Amino acid sequence: MRQKEFALTKYKQILSTIKRSGRCVCTIADILKNNVILENMLVLRHDVDRRVKNSVKLAELENSLGFKSTYYFRCSKTGRFPANYIQEISSLGHDVGYHYEDFSRCSGDYEKALGEFKANLSNLNKISKCETTAPHGAPLSEYDNMSFLSWYDFKSDNLLGDAVLSFADKKIVYFTDTGGRWKADKKSNFRDRVGIAIDIPDSCDPSNEVEFLDLLKHNKNLIYISTHPERWPYNGLGHAISFVFDFMANTLKRGCPKVS
Repeated sequence: MRQKEFALTKYKQILSTIKRSGRCVCTIADILKNNVILENMLVLRHDVDRRVKNSVKLAELENSLGFKSTYYFRCSKTGRFPANYIQEISSLGHDVGYHYEDFSRCSGDYEKALGEFKANLSNLNKISKCETTAPHGAPLSEYDNMSFLSWYDFKSDNLLGDAVLSFADKKIVYFTDTGGRWKADKKSNFRDRVGIAIDIPDSCDPSNEVEFLDLLKHNKNLIYISTHPERWPYNGLGHAISFVFDFMANTLKRGCPKVS
């Protein structure tokens, strides 16, 4: 069942808890520029898959509390990005990156996918500066975007790195709303994992205010929160749409024979 805590009002509570903890909130680019993770760092990352307006609401809320985060945008099959939304979010001081799915879209043809990746990256840079990337899980595809750029030299395209690949050897407390709930099982979350996982109590997640605040204050490792703005509605209709979409998506995942 989808977690009821996913709403803009709940996200405001999570941000307020982070603010109270004194944790240092940074972007993916902040870490990769210095190639170092300091104690008490926290990363806010957003993969904008659909319902783009939701991402603007999150960006405005973060800005009001003095936080910067990173928003990763998908593009259409013809390389078009939601330019107006991207510019609006960038103007609030947030970082913008490319949420790529070229490998799955090209059915595993690496050379074709790499060509499309570079072309789409160029298109995004015409809208807003892009310094980092993040793979789209594409859970119903047998082709894994997570492994697409494993041997890629990001500097060749003036990139600092990737939100997943560049953290592969880092110890991280990782939270994601993939699957429609925090800590979804592998039936609902096939591929969304980052870094070397640090064990924490099962009851501790961003929706549990008391335990989350304790974690923020006392765990010195990087805390990495990855969300999908479509799951954080700002009205009742948006919540209903999000609930139905997650139910359908998870049903399809459970019946998908292609992904292990």
